Amino acid sequence: MKTKITLLTLASLVLSFVPFQTVACGCSGEREFLVTAYYSPLPDQEHYYLGSYQSDVAFNGSGLKAKDGTPVYPGMMAAPPEFPFGTKIEIPRLGVVGMVHDRGGRIVTGEDGIARIDIWLGHGEEGLARALEWGARKVTARVYYPQPEFIPDVNLDFSKFPAPDSALARLPSNPVAMKDIPDPRYEDTSSQVAAIQYSLRNLEYFDHDITSFYGDVTKESLSNFLRDTGRDVLGEIADSEARDVLIAHSNIAKELESPLPPEEVIVQGSSGKEVRVLQRILKLLGLYEGEIDGIYDQGIMQIVYNFQRDKGIVSSLADTGAGIVGPQTHRALLTAWREHRIDRRGGTELVAAL
Repeated sequence: MKTKITLLTLASLVLSFVPFQTVACGCSGEREFLVTAYYSPLPDQEHYYLGSYQSDVAFNGSGLKAKDGTPVYPGMMAAPPEFPFGTKIEIPRLGVVGMVHDRGGRIVTGEDGIARIDIWLGHGEEGLARALEWGARKVTARVYYPQPEFIPDVNLDFSKFPAPDSALARLPSNPVAMKDIPDPRYEDTSSQVAAIQYSLRNLEYFDHDITSFYGDVTKESLSNFLRDTGRDVLGEIADSEARDVLIAHSNIAKELESPLPPEEVIVQGSSGKEVRVLQRILKLLGLYEGEIDGIYDQGIMQIVYNFQRDKGIVSSLADTGAGIVGPQTHRALLTAWREHRIDRRGGTELVAAL
């Protein structure tokens, strides 16, 4: 199976269904498509879509053969099941003729009737850059189902489609991919959405596979992150302010080691190093004025509960997890700690520009 490079779908792009039309081309008809691109990763690349060879392979396979067993080649396409293997799709405006050999989890026909197809654009970093540069293109194409009539030869000349090094700056693993772009929003699919998911996952807010689709999980994850930074928004639009906050936190997280041990649950009666670290963070945030003694007593528990309530994690002492530093509170404390660091560095805008 292929490794999919997801797309630059503009939020303002209006996709309307265009029914099949019989035209004088010997084809089965014309139809509108959203064409995105994918590539085959190699083990020795300097840059990867999701940061590593293993991550790119895990994203959607190794990209060696298609679903029907055909080795990848220029002109290979992935299309929804309504297009049988062997179907050819001609895009006259681009001078491209591809053949369907592959499928994909996000390669579907939308409710608006627009079919999404992926086209293979090469191996390694050159293929990655070419796929990023391709982005997503709305086209009118001719469909030739397998049948004994005139069908054009497969044709895709890589030399006509650039693969600039500058395109690699838009990798999801690079927070700068979120800057100076149209605002990603709910139900968008794009490489910018993948960048948002990638950063949220590194900050422990997105515990899912990166899909590049802005659905309910992404919306909730972004809402939770912004809530923990003191911004009460719904997360349906990742506007420039939200993205700057995400970039700033990503930059700080890369630079500074996390002060709290991962997956450490702290309850009343706990003691030791993890409690001392917690006390230092609470003191840094101006929430604790006592001694750094490493004892999680009733006083610390009350402070943690007040923090949880302020962040919307719990609403009363009767709630499960109240006064306990579990995964959600751990995550919120780290976010508050990074916010403090960002403020000391000059604020979100300055740290996002690092």
